[in-house]
Amino acid sequence: MAGDPSAFNLMIAQMLSPQNEQRRAAEALFGEAKKQGDYTASSLVALLRQSAQVDVRALCAVLLRKVRRRAGADVLDRAARARRAADGGAARRC
Repeated sequence: MAGDPSAFNLMIAQMLSPQNEQRRAAEALFGEAKKQGDYTASSLVALLRQSAQVDVRALCAVLLRKVRRRAGADVLDRAARARRAADGGAARRC
């Protein structure tokens, strides 16, 4: 999943599913994703900024707090730097 924004977005959307099986599978995937704190935080911040769905943004905010608690307070700073670097790289490719 690392490096695949569409898979990450799908996982978050499935965490909101009314289907227990889908939700449990997505929650298990997120449990693994939390081990990559910087990537997960960066992806959550990106989705928090980009999603038009209020429920997705709310879930991202809650999950971001959980990631921050696990990975440390500076994970958001590292995620912001990584996101800026990625955005800058994309701008240079245009």
